[in-house]
Amino acid sequence: MRVADLLTNWRFINKLTLRDAAIEMGLSPSSLARIERGKVPDGDTLIRLMNWLFGMDAQNAINESGEQQ
Repeated sequence: MRVADLLTNWRFINKLTLRDAAIEMGLSPSSLARIERGKVPDGDTLIRLMNWLFGMDAQNAINESGEQQ
């Protein structure tokens, strides 16, 4: 599933407008609209999306996955 589809479905299930979801994520509504149309988000925006969608600290997950053992 694409990020755009996941995001759109999540908004629909939770009955959030694009504007409300964007505000909660700390993004502009136009940025969120571009992502929902299929634009690949940059790293910082992707982290915000993951934090919002999954309630996780995405930056820590990324840092931990890159640590050398």
